[in-house]
Amino acid sequence: MTADELASAFWMQYSQRNEPHKVTVLDHALHGDTELSERLLRDQAVCGAIANVELEGFAVPQGFKDLAERYVNGDVEREALRDYCGLHGH
Repeated sequence: MTADELASAFWMQYSQRNEPHKVTVLDHALHGDTELSERLLRDQAVCGAIANVELEGFAVPQGFKDLAERYVNGDVEREALRDYCGLHGH
Protein backbone atom coordinates (compact mmCIF):
# COMPACT_ATOMS: atom_id res chain seq x y z
CA MET A 1 0.00 0.00 0.00
CA THR A 2 1.40 3.37 -0.98
CA ALA A 3 1.45 6.39 1.33
CA ASP A 4 -1.33 7.96 -0.75
CA GLU A 5 -3.50 4.85 -0.46
CA LEU A 6 -2.85 4.75 3.28
CA ALA A 7 -3.79 8.39 3.66
CA SER A 8 -6.95 7.80 1.64
CA ALA A 9 -7.86 4.77 3.77
CA PHE A 10 -7.27 6.81 6.90
CA TRP A 11 -9.48 9.61 5.64
CA MET A 12 -12.27 7.17 4.76
CA GLN A 13 -12.09 5.67 8.27
CA TYR A 14 -12.10 9.12 9.82
CA SER A 15 -14.93 10.55 7.73
CA GLN A 16 -17.16 7.51 8.24
CA ARG A 17 -16.72 7.50 12.02
CA ASN A 18 -19.52 9.46 13.59
CA GLU A 19 -20.20 7.72 16.86
CA PRO A 20 -19.51 10.24 19.62
CA HIS A 21 -19.18 9.16 23.22
CA LYS A 22 -22.68 10.31 24.10
CA VAL A 23 -22.35 10.58 27.87
CA THR A 24 -19.16 12.65 27.93
CA VAL A 25 -20.15 14.94 25.08
CA LEU A 26 -23.71 15.33 26.34
CA ASP A 27 -22.46 16.11 29.83
CA HIS A 28 -20.24 18.92 28.55
CA ALA A 29 -22.92 20.21 26.17
CA LEU A 30 -25.50 20.35 28.98
CA HIS A 31 -23.11 22.44 31.04
CA GLY A 32 -22.59 24.89 28.20
CA ASP A 33 -19.05 23.81 27.34
CA THR A 34 -19.62 23.33 23.62
CA GLU A 35 -15.98 24.08 22.77
CA LEU A 36 -14.82 21.16 24.91
CA SER A 37 -17.53 18.86 23.59
CA GLU A 38 -16.51 19.70 20.00
CA ARG A 39 -12.89 18.95 20.87
CA LEU A 40 -13.88 15.63 22.43
CA LEU A 41 -15.80 14.66 19.31
CA ARG A 42 -12.84 15.52 17.08
CA ASP A 43 -10.40 13.71 19.38
CA GLN A 44 -12.50 10.58 19.52
CA ALA A 45 -12.96 10.48 15.76
CA VAL A 46 -9.24 10.97 15.08
CA CYS A 47 -8.12 8.44 17.69
CA GLY A 48 -10.61 5.88 16.42
CA ALA A 49 -9.53 6.34 12.82
CA ILE A 50 -5.83 6.05 13.67
CA ALA A 51 -6.51 2.95 15.74
CA ASN A 52 -8.48 1.33 12.92
CA VAL A 53 -5.72 1.93 10.39
CA GLU A 54 -3.02 0.70 12.76
CA LEU A 55 -5.04 -2.39 13.67
CA GLU A 56 -4.96 -3.27 9.99
CA GLY A 57 -1.17 -3.30 10.25
CA PHE A 58 -0.44 0.02 8.57
CA ALA A 59 1.46 2.99 9.93
CA VAL A 60 -0.11 6.43 9.87
CA PRO A 61 2.47 9.01 8.76
CA GLN A 62 3.69 11.30 11.55
CA GLY A 63 2.89 14.33 9.40
CA PHE A 64 -0.75 13.28 9.34
CA LYS A 65 -0.78 12.63 13.09
CA ASP A 66 0.64 16.10 13.68
CA LEU A 67 -2.00 17.66 11.44
CA ALA A 68 -4.72 15.59 13.12
CA GLU A 69 -3.59 16.91 16.51
CA ARG A 70 -3.90 20.46 15.19
CA TYR A 71 -7.40 19.57 13.96
CA VAL A 72 -8.39 18.20 17.37
CA ASN A 73 -7.14 21.41 18.99
CA GLY A 74 -9.20 23.48 16.58
CA ASP A 75 -6.20 25.02 14.82
CA VAL A 76 -7.16 23.71 11.35
CA GLU A 77 -10.41 22.67 9.71
CA ARG A 78 -11.38 19.16 8.63
CA GLU A 79 -10.63 20.12 5.03
CA ALA A 80 -6.92 20.30 5.90
CA LEU A 81 -7.01 16.57 6.68
CA ARG A 82 -8.81 15.86 3.42
CA ASP A 83 -6.31 17.98 1.50
CA TYR A 84 -3.38 16.17 3.13
CA CYS A 85 -4.83 12.91 1.85
CA GLY A 86 -5.24 14.31 -1.65
CA LEU A 87 -9.01 14.00 -1.54
CA HIS A 88 -9.88 17.45 -2.87
CA GLY A 89 -13.63 17.84 -3.32
CA HIS A 90 -14.58 14.45 -1.81
